[in-house]
Amino acid sequence: MRFSHHLGPVIEKLRLFLVIIEEGSLRRAAERLHISQSAITRQIQLLEHGLGGRVLERTSTGVRPTTGGHALAESARIVLANYDSALAEVRRLVRGESDRLRIGYVASAVQQYLGPALDVLRHAYPKLKVKMLDQTPGEMIIALRQGEIDLALTGQGGDLLARDFYTLKLASVPSLVTLPLDHRLASNEQIHI
Repeated sequence: MRFSHHLGPVIEKLRLFLVIIEEGSLRRAAERLHISQSAITRQIQLLEHGLGGRVLERTSTGVRPTTGGHALAESARIVLANYDSALAEVRRLVRGESDRLRIGYVASAVQQYLGPALDVLRHAYPKLKVKMLDQTPGEMIIALRQGEIDLALTGQGGDLLARDFYTLKLASVPSLVTLPLDHRLASNEQIHI
């Protein structure tokens, strides 16, 4: 375990406290953490002041936790484990890694596009949990903005979505347009929506 100066003051003090208990000595803790013994003493004094009492007893051979120190160590291990776990999860998410994928889709896209892609995805990432949500394009935009889905597969709204999200055109789906014969676009071979 390395002492980290960029962590919050409370987390920093808890980590320091646990190292001191493991080493049983301020000097050995200072050597292990590559900081001065006076810096450790100041941090422990601040911790004790914040708690309103002593957490370490000084002995002729080093230090040992008081009754309150034992309770603090037990709680600190839980707090730090939860903190480290939460931080690791956030780091994974920031890097785009997750153990779940929530997909908003329109029903017409499932068979041709989503089905084959999901087969490949499940084979490559067998532990990945995929949640499928049949949504309208409007519902997908709202769900993306609120963080309720990670991916939207839609047939429309690409220009609108491109303003706020990364978009990728997977395919052009030919559609039939029916217009009155005298409509100004009726003679066009192709019409762009």
